[in-house]
Amino acid sequence: MSKTARPSLTSLSDRLAPKAAAARPAAEHAAVSAAEPQDPEPAAPPAEGPRDLKTMMCRVNRAGWQEMSRLSIELDRNLEDLLIEACNDLLVKNGHPPVIEKRSPTRRG
Repeated sequence: MSKTARPSLTSLSDRLAPKAAAARPAAEHAAVSAAEPQDPEPAAPPAEGPRDLKTMMCRVNRAGWQEMSRLSIELDRNLEDLLIEACNDLLVKNGHPPVIEKRSPTRRG
């Protein structure tokens, strides 16, 4: 059985180095780094968009699902709206601001 040579840690770190920085000579890299501002002005927070949405999921028993479905029908509101309301109520109950909002409908096409 033949053993294959394992790469050394230095060669692995060389492989992980950014290609743009690795392609530049060291003197040029130092000159470019010195020309860049050391303490750039902080960027403004990004505008809200589809990437700001996060999914929350929970699994419930069948009886719980049926009751929530019935409540949704009784109140003529969709389940997502009810869950958002419940989550905001939980935040308020524990002294946090109710910041959870429904996702905006996206247009396709």
